[in-house]
Amino acid sequence: MLEYRLPTGVLEVRVDKATWPFHTLIGIAARNNPRRGFAFVGKLLGKHYPADPVQMSRMHLGLAQQLGGLSLPEPITFIGMAETATGLSHGCYEHFKRLKPESLALYLHSTRYFVGDQERLSFCEPHSHGHQLVAHLPEGGVLSSRFHDSATLVLIDDEITTGTTLLNLLRICHAQQPRLRKVVVVSPLNVMDVDMRREWAVPGGLDYEFVSLIDAILRFEINPSWEPQALGGMSAACGSVECALSAAHGRLGLADAEGGLYAGEISDALYPHLQRSLPVLVVGTGEFIYPPYRLALSLARKGFKVSCQSTTRSPLMIAGDIQHRMEFPSIYSLDHPEYLYNVRPEQYPQVIIGCETGPTPALARLCQQLNAFLVHYTDDAFHISGPG
Repeated sequence: MLEYRLPTGVLEVRVDKATWPFHTLIGIAARNNPRRGFAFVGKLLGKHYPADPVQMSRMHLGLAQQLGGLSLPEPITFIGMAETATGLSHGCYEHFKRLKPESLALYLHSTRYFVGDQERLSFCEPHSHGHQLVAHLPEGGVLSSRFHDSATLVLIDDEITTGTTLLNLLRICHAQQPRLRKVVVVSPLNVMDVDMRREWAVPGGLDYEFVSLIDAILRFEINPSWEPQALGGMSAACGSVECALSAAHGRLGLADAEGGLYAGEISDALYPHLQRSLPVLVVGTGEFIYPPYRLALSLARKGFKVSCQSTTRSPLMIAGDIQHRMEFPSIYSLDHPEYLYNVRPEQYPQVIIGCETGPTPALARLCQQLNAFLVHYTDDAFHISGPG
């Protein structure tokens, strides 16, 4: 039994199955949230930790190999969960398509932001501070037909505690997918016990399976003297943003897992300006994780010592495996702060920030603070500026 003492309470974890060591994949954090006072923070998600992109790819492959060993009727829709699992889910889809290149599949991820006027499905993530999410319906052509004709739905999240959020999403997808026969829930960590899995209330007649690298059981005892602090400026609702958002990297659906990433071209352009003797940090922004991760992986394959992570809107406390927190205004020009965890400004002499928004005021200040190159990905090109 693993025990973690947090300001919010005591978390006990019993690992029942593991194909990876628990401490390699999972960290523990405290949440200033009365609905759930703890958080599992994945060490290879490229989110709350500076992560090795090569090991991230290995984790994606491990999940994709398990998924590829299942009987999955086609077409298949993959949906990754924002914010934390957008990079994980895209990576799993990429490796699955490499293993099964002829499969009829598409990938999209949920979001808290609206892109254009495309039809959206709205659902709830009850334990989160910003608990409203949407999934844009693919429009027209192959993507739309694959989505609506899907026989298998693959839902990917960074961890599964109760399965409630995924069940909320499943129900609204099932209404759009009348031919759906099977659901697969994929995550590095699953802490649903046997009874919770058996009683998971999927719509009638659907077969379902769980894929994970670690299965565990948890117990959390709340600290009776802990009083959650009010969080200012954290909106629960989704909405439009003033800056342009990418329509090419998952929100609107895609079939080609590797299209529009430009990882090789960007790493070639940056190569003359970087020193292989010094560490490099590649930072994604919010839900925009996967293209910066692929850039980090490309640099690692060129011999650089690279770490990868991203900013987040998730407010974690300094406790457990969260040892440092940078706070700054929303990169998306919204009314909530964003954070970068476990990175100090002086820690990395070479920093690259990948974004979909362009240099918003908050992002420009972050680039100055970290003396970072900025790579702006548009739907069909990229632009590099900086450093600083």
